[in-house]
Amino acid sequence: MPSIITCLAAKRLGNRFTDSHWELRNFAAKLVASICKRFGHAYHNLQPRVTRTLLHTFLDPSKALPQHYGAIQGLAALGPSVVRLLILPNLEAYLQLLEPEMTPEKKKNEMKSVKLGMFMGPCCVLQVYACMIGSKCSLVC
Repeated sequence: MPSIITCLAAKRLGNRFTDSHWELRNFAAKLVASICKRFGHAYHNLQPRVTRTLLHTFLDPSKALPQHYGAIQGLAALGPSVVRLLILPNLEAYLQLLEPEMTPEKKKNEMKSVKLGMFMGPCCVLQVYACMIGSKCSLVC
């Protein structure tokens, strides 16, 4: 399990900018959810430990955007109740954390712009979900 979590939450995966770490993070999120579903009954603390690890990554402002992306994808893969209980209450504060990354000066850097573009998709989905369930939302995407 630690190697799969690394594929979700590592700062850098692969040697080149062209390596598709986004797909690897998406696959790792689905795999973590599958493992928790399949073996959670035998290992009762499996999903809480995974969730805690991913939540710490999500809430840490010093982590890079790809790390936050992996944490959000991993938490979202664990189901709607995890999203509702752990991501949505922190979404507004998290989006405020992202605002400085969305300034025109920051977007000039091509690599940063690509990361932000890949990253905003899941954030927009979470915002729409928050609006649908009646939680406080402010769509910025």
